[in-house]
Amino acid sequence: MKAYCGRRLTPPHKTASDVEVITRDHLGHRILSPLPSQKLRNHSPDGFSWGYNGSGPAQLALAILFDATLNEDLALANYQDFKSQFVATWGDNWCVLMSEIDEFLRQARLDEDANESGGHAY
Repeated sequence: MKAYCGRRLTPPHKTASDVEVITRDHLGHRILSPLPSQKLRNHSPDGFSWGYNGSGPAQLALAILFDATLNEDLALANYQDFKSQFVATWGDNWCVLMSEIDEFLRQARLDEDANESGGHAY
């Protein structure tokens, strides 16, 4: 199952951003770059962060949702809520499963449908 995992780096593994985010699946793993999400909306030129509600966590939330869905509109519509519900709560090391992202997006869709129907999900 696909997952996104992050960790704060300590010497001697530190990088310019002091964090590393990878995506893992049956094919292996790769480092998640902030660049594709920064082309959609550049909250944080310095890259990703987590554990609070700020620009670095917003960039990470957008990057994860865009990478997971490959859908710009869906990612842009939901990343702030994803940041608040997930990214802002993470500690130094974390993983989020694709199934958790799918469930978050499913619930967001239900909430949107309920709002459009006057508060009644049909």
